[in-house]
Amino acid sequence: MENIGNSTDIDISSVNQVLTSSFYNPVYDLRTIFNKNCNVGPLRPNFVNMLKTPYTLPKIRKGKNVVTNLKGKKKEQAEAAEKWYVEYYYTDPSTNEKKRFKIWADINNYQTYQEKYEKAEIIRQAHTELLLSGFNPIKDKLNETLRRQTLSIAMPEAIDSYLANATQLGLRKKSIQTYSSKLLYLKRYFTDAKVDEIDSTQLQSFLLETASNQQWSPKTTNATRQIIYALFRFLVKQKYVEVNPVENIDRLRIRESSHSHKPISPSDLPKILKWLDENDPFTCLFVKAIYYTCVRPKELRQIKIGMVNLSNKTLTVPGTISKNGKTEKISLDTSFIDELKELEIEKFEANDYLFSMSSYICGPKAVGENTPYNRFMKCLKILKLDGKGYSLYGIKHTSNIIRYTSGEWTLSDLMVANRHSSIGQTETYLRDLNLQVDLSQKTVPPLIY
Repeated sequence: MENIGNSTDIDISSVNQVLTSSFYNPVYDLRTIFNKNCNVGPLRPNFVNMLKTPYTLPKIRKGKNVVTNLKGKKKEQAEAAEKWYVEYYYTDPSTNEKKRFKIWADINNYQTYQEKYEKAEIIRQAHTELLLSGFNPIKDKLNETLRRQTLSIAMPEAIDSYLANATQLGLRKKSIQTYSSKLLYLKRYFTDAKVDEIDSTQLQSFLLETASNQQWSPKTTNATRQIIYALFRFLVKQKYVEVNPVENIDRLRIRESSHSHKPISPSDLPKILKWLDENDPFTCLFVKAIYYTCVRPKELRQIKIGMVNLSNKTLTVPGTISKNGKTEKISLDTSFIDELKELEIEKFEANDYLFSMSSYICGPKAVGENTPYNRFMKCLKILKLDGKGYSLYGIKHTSNIIRYTSGEWTLSDLMVANRHSSIGQTETYLRDLNLQVDLSQKTVPPLIY
């Protein structure tokens, strides 16, 4: 009879009786015996070793640099900065050698000591359950069903884990907010459901019901589908699910072009520019910058003086602010360079923003997120053009249509100007604008034979 820690003695005869029983359940029975005899919580290592198991119980490891000279909160802060994992050893029956297994999962997506510990403890307990259930990590393929059943997590926890991972990977704040708002509906819909129990039929029902209740457009519904697809792709990588169920859900067809962000007609554009030039030079330059560079309004707000090179006639859009996350250079048109030279932007600090707060061209703080939009809409309202679906983003569309119809810009040129990843993307973009291109005066070259 062996004593475990400060607990009472274990009745070995009761252990042997259960082990030889035809109704033996390793998870339930071992835990029941231990708790009944000891009443001290989780199974201890020497108890498991007493049963001659081929594994050691999983333990939480708090990184390589073990903190010994600190105490309390300072120690926790130092340990929280380390890379944590759960570790155990399993004896390979073919070689009789112990093999070490490390489980990182998404423990290090969390920052504080308490968050890391809670996540690591969940993983430690889950893998303890697995091993007690007969899981053999050396023959992992034979244990997939067992592993998924034991390690599966509920949808709310899965979403929290995914968003924490996305934040750590540097996804833009605006994107995180969009993902969070859409996934909140999913979290409320599947409150208690395990992620490996959710199939494509259930997800499709969720999309259709939520789209109806929230009056989502097909475009918004498709965007939400893509967010859920990304969530399950993460869960597949983390091995919480075997396949991505969203792959079996078709996108909704978008039959008509959106009425928002319409290109500005050739007759309205001069009116807008004239009014802005006379009444709001700040917004006028903002509009011209979009027209000449095809930089998106959200990106333009964050452009700094140091990103503009008047000598080389280039504008560098860093990956930290670009939509596609890539750092790319844009050629500046002579007309726009002349506009910038008149402002003498080279006299400002490289870290100053091209469009600053309080209507200043160049300054230490970026213009407010909605300021250019609100001022542009004010112009449209005064000119009674606010009901036509025009917006700042429509200036970019207008620029592309004018370039394309001039005959001087090839598809390849437009692809580079818009920082598209392929000619196909540019073709799709132009096809979406085809209703705004006037072909009535175009002639088809005659056949010659």
